[in-house]
Amino acid sequence: MPAFLIPYLIALAVGFGSGFYVSHALSAAQLNALHLSIEQANSEAAASLLDAQHQAHQAQIKAMTASRQLDQSHEAFIETANALHRELATVRLSDTGSRQDCKDTLPTIEYTGQSETKTGYPELSASVDQFLKAEAYRADRLAAYADACYQFIATQGG
Repeated sequence: MPAFLIPYLIALAVGFGSGFYVSHALSAAQLNALHLSIEQANSEAAASLLDAQHQAHQAQIKAMTASRQLDQSHEAFIETANALHRELATVRLSDTGSRQDCKDTLPTIEYTGQSETKTGYPELSASVDQFLKAEAYRADRLAAYADACYQFIATQGG
């Protein structure tokens, strides 16, 4: 190899070496900036996640409390309705003969030969009595379910 090429080769090697060093220094600075940016984004995401988890936990506690209160209210209503039904089962219904709200044109029936209750009104037949009590019980159950639905919607913010 000729001697005059050696300084050129050394200059070339130094140029490549310094270029590689500068390139590496720039890449390291960019990587450090990117690394800091990622760490900052991760810390912000962790804080946001922690806040969201806290809000979800608070909402779950509130929903469980509302559900418990709704169940207690429903159970109390059912207990009251059942107590009233037990009391109603011992009562014999009677027909007072007053149909002020009814706009029918049926003739009034004379109650001959039927026993009268303590109030002086004739008793209803056993089948009519049972039917009315069953319908009253069914209406109370439907009212309980309607109330439970209303309470559920009210507590859910609907």
